[in-house]
Amino acid sequence: MTAQVGHDSSAPGWWLAHPAVLDSLEAEPKLEYVVAMAKNAVLKRNAKPAMRRARKLSRASGKTEHAYEVGYAAQTWAEQRRVM
Repeated sequence: MTAQVGHDSSAPGWWLAHPAVLDSLEAEPKLEYVVAMAKNAVLKRNAKPAMRRARKLSRASGKTEHAYEVGYAAQTWAEQRRVM
């Protein structure tokens, strides 16, 4: 499936979590998806608690541990989404 969105394709990362792309994906029943997102200060701040938990678990287990989900809503999004 290709989402048709208006964009400036010369801008780096124009497709990263673009609201029109997300809306198109979410309109498909039972579709699970993953899209790339650019880093930003709010997202990094929201992820800090999960990252602290993962580091603590990693120190205790001696293995790599993962933090999977954070709630996030970009200013251009109508609603919050799960971000991994």
